[in-house]
Amino acid sequence: MDTDSVDDYIAGFPENIQKQLKRIRAVIRAAAPEAREKISYKIAGYELNGRNLVYFAGWKKHISLYPIPAGDEAFEEEASRELPPLHYMPHADNVMYHGR
Repeated sequence: MDTDSVDDYIAGFPENIQKQLKRIRAVIRAAAPEAREKISYKIAGYELNGRNLVYFAGWKKHISLYPIPAGDEAFEEEASRELPPLHYMPHADNVMYHGR
């Protein structure tokens, strides 16, 4: 999915998946209100103070959350290419996002 904004990225999914992506987005925004939204690697992402913070993505059967560990630039570059997502969330309305 090629898009330039997180709004467009989310809008490209079926309604039930949009609902989940919006919930994840709300949790990220509440936790890091100063973070800047972006699309990178064709998925939704956030950066804070010029550093990648977290990405999330919708897939056919689940949603993935990709937190970016802090470290020097070489570590972050390697981690962004090699680390698997921290969490897979199946498409379900009853998945909890810290009470949201």
